[in-house]
Amino acid sequence: MFAELVGERVPDFRERGTREERFHLISEGAYALGAGAPAAHVGRVVELGASPESRLPELEGGVLALGCLVSGGVSADRSLEVVETAHHHGMRGPDIARIGRDLGFAVGQSQGPPAHAMVDEVLRLLQEGERMSHIAGYLQTICQGGQDRAPGTSPMDDPAMMRGPGGSPEHGGRHDSEGHGGRGGDGHPHY
Repeated sequence: MFAELVGERVPDFRERGTREERFHLISEGAYALGAGAPAAHVGRVVELGASPESRLPELEGGVLALGCLVSGGVSADRSLEVVETAHHHGMRGPDIARIGRDLGFAVGQSQGPPAHAMVDEVLRLLQEGERMSHIAGYLQTICQGGQDRAPGTSPMDDPAMMRGPGGSPEHGGRHDSEGHGGRGGDGHPHY
């Protein structure tokens, strides 16, 4: 479905970019549609970036942002507004994707202000021409409840958010049935 949607808006889609770039764009479009973004909204985002000189990764950023925002709980209309505003103020590709990813994550975490207030603030920052680092810092502060993070990292970059179950890596990463993790004094795992 998404490939046809892109084909309608970007007639030379099959000739643009590499096969891998086309696959990534289609994948992000399927994600956005699966997250609940209406096809008309996804099509509008494709149209935003579909100038003759635009590259497929630039289109991918807006589509991914839309999907992340909707998936995080932002309404489809407000999600489209964020992507359109970011695009209007000169953001492309990875920058738009990062705003969508970080704002969608912040809304999904439900820490801090209500979703509409976070979206309003990001829109205000975009309209005032704030740099990506300032917008990322705002979202970072919300997700961390005011805690600091290394400069230039987003909530999704936090290693603590990526750690899976099973304990710390230095202790073997597993627990036995009694809750003991890692290796015993003899160096063998406790299972």
